[in-house]
Amino acid sequence: MFSTTLVKDKVFHINVNSWCVNACLGFSKYALNPYLILMDAQGNVQGEGFGKATGIVGVINQALTGTVKNSGTYYLIVAADNRAPGETIVIDNVLLIGAAASPIAPLRIGMNSYPFGSVGPFLSTEESP
Repeated sequence: MFSTTLVKDKVFHINVNSWCVNACLGFSKYALNPYLILMDAQGNVQGEGFGKATGIVGVINQALTGTVKNSGTYYLIVAADNRAPGETIVIDNVLLIGAAASPIAPLRIGMNSYPFGSVGPFLSTEESP
């Protein structure tokens, strides 16, 4: 759980990065697909969901954008999506050094809640994130 101060009617953009365990090295490539829940100080849900999942090699991103009705402290809960453990959520293409036939090979990043690496939220209140 993370806390932040948000201002009434000012657009916020929360981006959560979930990094693959062990930088996606080796055969098991697990990353947490985060589910985001934004709550006010009284526990009322202000926003939630998966947002739009995007990613690059080793990272899955989820975003939550909106406004709040009252200024104050808000709490971001980052939960694991355990609806389909092991499901492929992002497939990235990476350059394989020394590959003769095709320099691009797919890298599968699976979904699992443990071990999941690390999660980091970023908040922006600028007009365009």
